[in-house]
Amino acid sequence: MRRTLTFIFVVMALFALAPARAEAGTYDVVACNAPGANGVNHSWTPNLDFAANLGPQPGLVAFDTDCADGLVAVTATGRQRANYLSGGSFNFVAPSGTTIVALQASRFLHGEAMADDPATPEPDGGRWDLYLQDATGSLVGGVFGKEQCKPSPGFPCTIGVPSGAETGVIQVATSSLKWGVLCGGDTLQFCYTSNGSSPQAQFVLYGATVKLQDDSAPVASLGGDLVTSDGWRRPTDSLVWSASDNAGIRSGQLLVDGAPASRADSACDATRPVPCPNVATTPIGLGPVGDGRHELKLVVDDSAGNATTVTKSIQLDGTAPTVTLTRASGKTITLAVSDAASGVASGTVSVRNSVGEPFRALPTTLANGRLTAKLDRGSAARVGIRVSVSDNAGNVTDGELSEMSLRVGGQALRGGAASIAYGRTATFRGQITTRDGQPLGGQAIAVNQTLRTSGAVPTVAGTVATDAKGRFSYRAPAGPSRQLQFAFAGSPGLAPLARTAQLRVRASSTIHASRRTLDGGGRVRFSGRLGLRGATVPRSGKLVDLQAFDGGRWRTFATARARGSKGAWASTYRFAGRTGRYPIRLRIRREDVFPYDLGYSRSVVVRVR
Repeated sequence: MRRTLTFIFVVMALFALAPARAEAGTYDVVACNAPGANGVNHSWTPNLDFAANLGPQPGLVAFDTDCADGLVAVTATGRQRANYLSGGSFNFVAPSGTTIVALQASRFLHGEAMADDPATPEPDGGRWDLYLQDATGSLVGGVFGKEQCKPSPGFPCTIGVPSGAETGVIQVATSSLKWGVLCGGDTLQFCYTSNGSSPQAQFVLYGATVKLQDDSAPVASLGGDLVTSDGWRRPTDSLVWSASDNAGIRSGQLLVDGAPASRADSACDATRPVPCPNVATTPIGLGPVGDGRHELKLVVDDSAGNATTVTKSIQLDGTAPTVTLTRASGKTITLAVSDAASGVASGTVSVRNSVGEPFRALPTTLANGRLTAKLDRGSAARVGIRVSVSDNAGNVTDGELSEMSLRVGGQALRGGAASIAYGRTATFRGQITTRDGQPLGGQAIAVNQTLRTSGAVPTVAGTVATDAKGRFSYRAPAGPSRQLQFAFAGSPGLAPLARTAQLRVRASSTIHASRRTLDGGGRVRFSGRLGLRGATVPRSGKLVDLQAFDGGRWRTFATARARGSKGAWASTYRFAGRTGRYPIRLRIRREDVFPYDLGYSRSVVVRVR
């Protein structure tokens, strides 16, 4: 109900009022036109007051709670008789475990008193008192004096102004507030609700900010399969959190080894005494994390900023065991099995002698990282082999084994490596088949590369697919030395497989001589730039050697250091007067800080006449 007050001017907009800054252990609850409330009230409730021995008087006070004109309590315009201690108020009750410590509001209160009519046999000259009380019934006041007023006949009481004067910040320590108008007096008098045309009492709360103190920390927990035991777990196991607090939960953050992994922020409403909801059992993301031991830390904040930390240690293994066939000859099948994290728990080997047969299990033993099975019939070199290997976290490698051939430039790899000149591409060709010769068509092969430098990490270089005959091709672009891994992730019924190849790229450099011909000796400055395709020179530089061909072999006569974004180097050498023809080249050493293999520049010839 929206009511126009007869002797209150048109309500002006609440003047700008910065909300009280929340302190550690406190939070603000706002209403109506207070900053941040946006014309909403969920904290102050209307209350029809009465003396316990007399009971309520319906219709005595009318309330308006929609915040359009503020929160309004006004006595009835009809001339009704109000019992002693009856009236209307708005109440704020702090949540259990919290304390109201401050109040800032914009309000207007008005009350009048009437003289006793001697013509009546009963005292009817009561007054409408204005008040703000705490939970004990004590009056509350602030920087502008007590929020109370007792009118007398001909002298009405007013607190604030119709436009809504601010109370300032009132410091209190209570569990509830009651703000309103009350029929009072000195001799149990009655009050009339109006003078026949205008209400005798009214209260308007335009906006309020209540600061609540909460010194209790929330209760929080981490649960789910991931933290239910001290054993090895998989990253895909469930992880949940829950938290509760008397003032609600504002946020929860999960840290893994001290680094943020995921965060959940509640939808909080500052117009409610409990602004944030509690959190029931809710999934929380672990994020990408490697195998091994990790510390999980859940940090939960309540509405007042009180924090609780829950710590759990876990052991993660999200990687299935690796399986490599090391022997399949005669009647013996041996596989190397390993798991870097939780360790291999068990394994089985099955075989088939032809494609049309089902796989049959063989007696299998696991010992010292080897899975060994004895073939019952046929030759181990020609049977299809299927394995199932589990680790202690429950990861499983399962499926038929396959084989991958790999060649580069039409030639087989030598020692698993291929060597090419600087600036050249290399085309790798391969084929995937089962152990018993069935081509695996339509399979994706991921190509990963790792530069040949200290501390380099693998990156994705590309993906290729096999054709109907299980063949694939990958063209490695010109670049530095690197390891290429061709990984088949497996598919239903097929175990994963990976092969690696080392691509050795010979380092290169330009070389220039300031003089090519010397008469009787002299100084020559040699300079050039390293080939840096796909690489950079370390900040400390890259060592290079100047060599001369003398006495039937190359001899190092000077060392320089290539530097900068262009890998520039220079060195000066003084030739003696001995006549001759001297070929000079640059040798670029192999170093862990530079991803190229040993290489040389072309030679330049210096002639001494």
